[in-house]
Amino acid sequence: MEPAALAAAVARAKERLARRRTEGIVLQTRGAVYFLPFARVRYLESRGRQVRCVADHGVFESYGRLHELERQLDDRFFQCHKSFLVNMDRVTAFETEYFQLSTGEQVPVSTRRRAEARLRFLQALKAAAFEVLGE
Repeated sequence: MEPAALAAAVARAKERLARRRTEGIVLQTRGAVYFLPFARVRYLESRGRQVRCVADHGVFESYGRLHELERQLDDRFFQCHKSFLVNMDRVTAFETEYFQLSTGEQVPVSTRRRAEARLRFLQALKAAAFEVLGE
């Protein structure tokens, strides 16, 4: 790759990383509306008509369905179980039945989604390595 092309690729990667840090989800709870940056969201969990958004700075509960909030998310989020969406940037390990997060939390992976979960974990590792090398 030519130096100019490499520099352009690195610039695009840095821009993408900066953009990812400012994108987020709007979550309405009882009496309040929150903007939660994607980078701080660990996972979302559906419990009936309630969705729990577990973030670095707290747990936020909203009335609704998981698939409704999924429309606001980007490709770093993966539905690993019918009741869970996980931020793949926060996953540090994949076991057969769960993802291990950097916080020590475990997010279940359904039997049906195990093969795709493994693939997504490997892709996330590859993307993280590229971002580290690109900086």
